[in-house]
Order: sequence, then structure tokens, then C-alpha cells
Amino acid sequence: MKLFIEPVDVWLFRDGRPFDRGSDHLARSIFPPLPTVMQGVIRTHHIELNGGIPAYLAGQLLEVEKAIGKPGGPPPETFRLRGPFVAQRITTAEGAYDVDFYFPLPADAYRDGEAYRRLELGSPETGVITNLEQDLLLWPRPGREPAKEEDSKDSVWLSLGALQEYLLKGELAVGCTKPGNALFVRERRFGIQRDDSRRVTVEKMLYEAEFIRTQQGVGLYAEVEGVEGWPEQGVLGIGGEGHAGRHRSVRAPQIHHSVDPDMRRFKIVFLTPTFFRCGWQADDWEALLGPGVTFKGAAVNRPVMLGGFDQATKKQKPARRYVPAGSVYFFEGKPPFHLQIITQDGADIGFGQFVIGGW
Repeated sequence: MKLFIEPVDVWLFRDGRPFDRGSDHLARSIFPPLPTVMQGVIRTHHIELNGGIPAYLAGQLLEVEKAIGKPGGPPPETFRLRGPFVAQRITTAEGAYDVDFYFPLPADAYRDGEAYRRLELGSPETGVITNLEQDLLLWPRPGREPAKEEDSKDSVWLSLGALQEYLLKGELAVGCTKPGNALFVRERRFGIQRDDSRRVTVEKMLYEAEFIRTQQGVGLYAEVEGVEGWPEQGVLGIGGEGHAGRHRSVRAPQIHHSVDPDMRRFKIVFLTPTFFRCGWQADDWEALLGPGVTFKGAAVNRPVMLGGFDQATKKQKPARRYVPAGSVYFFEGKPPFHLQIITQDGADIGFGQFVIGGW
């Protein structure tokens, strides 16, 4: 299934930081949400379409369990998720719905006048003292000074075509990018916990939540394998506080690598967050990418936190740090065209999706 989901109202996708009394009063949002959120949305809606939650928890929906897994357990091997990606709806002349994808600006890009250019791997002209094991560092081109950008994770986004052009040419005109507020904006709202048994508010339980309001025609795209039987369009629950989205089947572009197959210097740009056991990099790149591949450097954005609330124990789950989308890793060797996912956790639900470029 190729699904495009537009919000009915605003959305709330909490990050992995604890949100308990005494720890924090602000519920921050991640957009696009993590693949864990989207797989939960898909699995829950599939249950609702095929008998409902009570029957599922009672073990009465065996076909549903076969498709999405048992209550409290992981999805089966046949369940696969691609995305979620920020997407914009395009209505064709035939009345069909297509979408275009948008991705955050790669972390190796810097603004140089009216263009974004990639940082280069190489020795700087001036002496630098570092304890890094790699002898190649990332620098702007000689004589260039990167322009100061607005310190915002939502500031610059690239369409799929613009991203592929950047990967091929190493630069992209500023006019080919899209500001984040042209796709979505963040809204903060105050709330207070209620005691429904007494119909009163609870003292000292004021909180603030950050919601996502997408622009007209903007939503989320996801591809799902292993579930079927959905209608062409409908409404599903998505995100916190019971908000909803309209889903419909769409046509979507293919994501292609932008590198010569014979090139022996390549970079990987992650399109969704990924997890490595050693933090920001893998413990054994050759085991992941193939023999003869040598890691040369990386441009990594701030990590995203994955945690959440465990309904079974009524406690916060331990938070884990993931490498965010837009992070770039540089290698020498044969590009891993045989791979679709690069991650050490969550490959079946969409973590570690990437595209390859040259350097």
C-alpha cells in the first residue's frame, strides 16, 4: 500500500524525552514522526478495520495477528514499512493523486551566497589539533566562508528532485529549496490535567504541548507491505491526544541513488533516523556495507530521542539516541547498492532508509 495521510486538525508527535510531573512541562514534537509511531498507526488501524481492539486483545483475530503480530509483540517478518516522509499532494489532470517528497537539508551542505554547496573532505590550509582517528575532516572550499543560517531544524527542505540534483552536482541554488514554514509550522498550546471522576482540574498539572500544523496539501507518506484489504480512502487515528488523518492511496516517485556505479568514493544520506550500537557510527562498517568499505568521515546532526511511555508498566521507557535524518557518512569502496536499509535496529519498520551520492 502507498498511503498519503493528511491531518484533519493539528498533530502531536512527542519526542522520546520523559513527560512526567516534575521532569518537564513541555511536550515537544518530532516531524516527520519516527517510524515506530507510523508502524503503530498502521497496525492499530488494521485492527480497527478487521474486528476492533477488544477482539484483538482477546485473541479472536488470528488473521490480524498473522499480518501485524500479537498484542504487545513486534510485527512479523512479512510486515515492512517505508517512510514516513513529509509529502505534498499533487492533483493531476486526470484527477489522480500524486505526491512529492521533502527531506531536510543534508548535514554536509552549507550556504555560499545564493547556493548551497557540499563540504569537502580534505586537509585544511591552517593547522588544526584534533583527537579524531580520521585524518580527513570536512571543510568549505578554500576562500569560502559559510553564511550563518537560522538555527532551526525546520529551516530548509529539499524536494526529491532537488536532493538528487544536489547529490549529483554537489551544489544547489537557494531558490530550489523550500523553507520549513512553507510545509508546516509548530504551535504551542497550554493544557491542564483533568480529574474526570470529579470533573475538576488537577492542581500543579499545567503543561504545554507543541503541535504540528501542516500547510494545505502537506502530510505524510508511507509504504506498507504485509497488510491488505484497506479501502482506497478513509480516516485513521494518528499522533497524540486522539487526533486523526485522512488516508488515501496515491502514486509516488521512485527514490534513486545519484552516483556512478563504478565510483569508489560515495556518501550515504539518511532519509529516516537510524541506530548504531556505538552511538553516531557503526561498530563494524564492513559488516554492514560489505568488504573493502572504509569509513572516512561524517556530518551528523543532533540526535533524536526514542523512548515513550510503557502502558504495561506505567513507566517511561529508557530513551535511546538515534542518528537523525539528513546525516551524511563518507566512504571509500564499492557502494552498497544491494542494501535498502542501513541500521542496527528497526530495519523492518523503516529506520535506516538512505540514498547514495558521490564525493
